[in-house]
Amino acid sequence: MQKRYRIINTILICLTVISPMMAFSLSCKIGEVETFGIGFVVRYSWIFWLFTFLPILLFAFGFVLKKQGKSCKPNFVLGLLFLGILVVFGSYHLIFQEFDYDPAYVDSIDEKLAVDLPNQMKVVTEEHLEYNITYAKVSEEKKFISDLEISGYWKKELGSKIKGLLPDTYSQELVSACEYFLLYNVTTGQYNIFPPDGSYEIIFIAYDVEFQKLIIVDQYTVVVD
Repeated sequence: MQKRYRIINTILICLTVISPMMAFSLSCKIGEVETFGIGFVVRYSWIFWLFTFLPILLFAFGFVLKKQGKSCKPNFVLGLLFLGILVVFGSYHLIFQEFDYDPAYVDSIDEKLAVDLPNQMKVVTEEHLEYNITYAKVSEEKKFISDLEISGYWKKELGSKIKGLLPDTYSQELVSACEYFLLYNVTTGQYNIFPPDGSYEIIFIAYDVEFQKLIIVDQYTVVVD
């Protein structure tokens, strides 16, 4: 009997300790972190709550050990600690409100462009002080690539000057991971042209073929001097 209790307790401790990692891995899988970054991981952070039964079981099993006269302090300490961790991380979708999951936001960008962006995409938009960045997954990839190949607006390479216009935080991701690019100057109505001195609102779009991912930077003003 005592050996069985010891085995059960060891299993509960191990599962409780790794429960945040299991929850995070599942959130990344369901949230397609390769496509959407941290955006959908935050949206599915409630998955952490699904694992709270493990520290609760560990805590409850501590009373069984206490009744048997066994050491139960690790059960109470680890149970409360990891229950708190899971509850806090599971609340991230309530805490972080800078993410928007409305596909209509991409439609509003599409209206400004001469190119057509795919409809009914799964999207997440992250709002920053100086710009917004949107990640969207293209479902009809072959059709989209065919359309952008013949549109004449998409480029496979960016000039060094245009690269310098991109936000520093995302410039590496936007350039190195993607195969197709489009720069639209909202102020002048021009595509893929480095502007003369002045202040301009631009929309930058990149497409990552491997993950069928569109990355859109908008509400972004650059100053060229």
